[in-house]
Amino acid sequence: MRKPTALLAALAAAALLAACSGGEKPTATPAVTTTTVAVAEETFPDEGVATTTQPEPTSDKVGATISLMDTETSAPAARVQVARVSFARGDTYNKPERGLWLGVYVKVRAQADDISSMWGDFYVQMRGHHYDADGCCPEGFKPTLDYVTLNNGETAEGWLVFDVPAKHGEVVLGQSSGGGKVATWTF
Repeated sequence: MRKPTALLAALAAAALLAACSGGEKPTATPAVTTTTVAVAEETFPDEGVATTTQPEPTSDKVGATISLMDTETSAPAARVQVARVSFARGDTYNKPERGLWLGVYVKVRAQADDISSMWGDFYVQMRGHHYDADGCCPEGFKPTLDYVTLNNGETAEGWLVFDVPAKHGEVVLGQSSGGGKVATWTF
């Protein structure tokens, strides 16, 4: 005869589970989902969202002087002139990679205190390409325009040298932060 141990163990486990549940039947609570839709008023102002548009850059030919205004006070800040441009092919030991050295003679006159010479803000645009002033030391382009801070009435002037492929394009005074063009001079 077999021993009924497996059957007795199963009955004991079932009795133990029934006693622990207290005779209550588990009930399921339905899940409730609420959705809140935020509706923006059309007359509500966008506080803190800057919606400034960039003004069109001032454009002129080489030789022209352009006045720059302080964007916060609308007071005169500086007068900038791209006085002339000159080209050179280089010499035996200092040839431009793209074919030509372009020298741009710039004059900056401060009309307020703490105005930079804008040395790093100039570039040349030709045929849709951007060229920075990175030419070093070709003959005929002295003195160089150095980075200095000017006070009202002070002037900085000198050459910026670019390695370019052609003799036609534009000198661009770019914004030092945020990008965009402030002024252009065509040649």
